[in-house]
Amino acid sequence: MIETLFAELDRLGLYSRGRFGAWKYEVSNQDHSLMQGVEWANRIRLGESETTVFFPNVVNAKPSR
Repeated sequence: MIETLFAELDRLGLYSRGRFGAWKYEVSNQDHSLMQGVEWANRIRLGESETTVFFPNVVNAKPSR
């Protein structure tokens, strides 16, 4: 659902990211917010994907031992 909203906002040139902009509790701390900004910039400049905002289960996964 949120991805649909993000797509529409993107079409309008609006990028909702950060602590409250992503509407995702699991990626709303300061570290996550900073990475959302970095990943957004890398997407715009380099065409890379945004992991933190769209795949919180990946960025919050505990490393296997």
